[in-house]
Amino acid sequence: GNSHLTLMLLVRHVLLNTLVSTSMLKMGIVEDELAAATPICAALSRGCMGDEEKQALSQILQSPTGIRAFLSIYTASDEVPQPDPPGELVDAITDAAVDGLVMNMITAAVGAFEYRRRGNPRKEQLATRALQRTTRLVREVRYRLSKLDAACADLEAAIKRKEGELDENRSLLEKFIEISLRYNRDGEENEWLSVLERYEYDSNQLQAIREAVKFC
Repeated sequence: GNSHLTLMLLVRHVLLNTLVSTSMLKMGIVEDELAAATPICAALSRGCMGDEEKQALSQILQSPTGIRAFLSIYTASDEVPQPDPPGELVDAITDAAVDGLVMNMITAAVGAFEYRRRGNPRKEQLATRALQRTTRLVREVRYRLSKLDAACADLEAAIKRKEGELDENRSLLEKFIEISLRYNRDGEENEWLSVLERYEYDSNQLQAIREAVKFC
């Protein structure tokens, strides 16, 4: 009855909030790391990094929160040289930074699209700049890091699957079969598919992400 439906909705609400809270703990930005990232970005902007600054850059890019903190400043700075990322930054990117780098690309792509859809040109411009800086960085290091190349390929595959599930021209049976066979197709779940489903991106947002990956 209604009580059963209410209970199911409550459980769903708790589970979703648990996922979001866990994600925030894993990918959140800590004040100390933001403070550490600021002088590093300033040194990159000046075009001269000492050994200590290079070591600090390598260290901050070793953790998910570190890479997110660094990218939040690097992609928003008015002083960062354009159009290509500094060589010191490219050299410092390792496998440890891959998940944060790809997640930042997804966030920036969706943000730029949403601000454009809502008619906010100022924020769209800032989000587009962040997206351009992130995708240029990904493109510079993608084929040097097999993990990053694999992550981009997995993300493209995940987008294709979700777009198929959202295709209004497909029957409910086709969509059900697609979802049911998902776990058996590759032998394991695609972690980026889980990300896309967690945030429930619509077809337009998925297209924005796909275009960002294609640029890389």
